[in-house]
Order: sequence, then structure tokens, then C-alpha cells
Amino acid sequence: MSSRIFKSVLLALAACALLNGPASAGYPDRLIKIVVPFAPGGGTDVVARTLAQEMARDLGVSVIIENKPGQAPSSVPSPSRPARLTATRC
Repeated sequence: MSSRIFKSVLLALAACALLNGPASAGYPDRLIKIVVPFAPGGGTDVVARTLAQEMARDLGVSVIIENKPGQAPSSVPSPSRPARLTATRC
């Protein structure tokens, strides 16, 4: 009985692996922008730029840092702007 359960679980895991691969293969497929709500040159900016370098190397896409001092991060995207990959919390 346990070998039957083992085979069922193994088959289910194999099916999940086959179905999940192509769906996530193209993500992310465009530029990633990280918005830092502080002035350039500060500690948060240095950490964000280090993170961006590692993300670009690991993901194989361009990652840019945009400094907007004085702008509070918003979790609600503006309806007038197109959807894009943007990180607003640092």
C-alpha cells in the first residue's frame, strides 16, 4: 500500500514540475525598476544599488534604481501609468 502512495506522490510531483516550468520561464521579461524614496548616496541607495546588481546578475534582466527623495512609497499603482515591474519599498 505504501509503494502505491509513493508512486502516486512521485507522479504528482513530476506533473507539477512539468507544468510549472514553461509558465515561469519568461519571468521577468522586461526592465525592473526599484524606487528609492531617499536622496542618492545615502545608506538606502547603496543597499538598493547592491541589490540591483545581484538581481541583474541572477535574473539576466536590467535593474535600475530611481531615487525620488521626499516621495512616500505607495502600494497602489497610478491608473494613468501602465503596469510594470516596480519595487517601491526599501
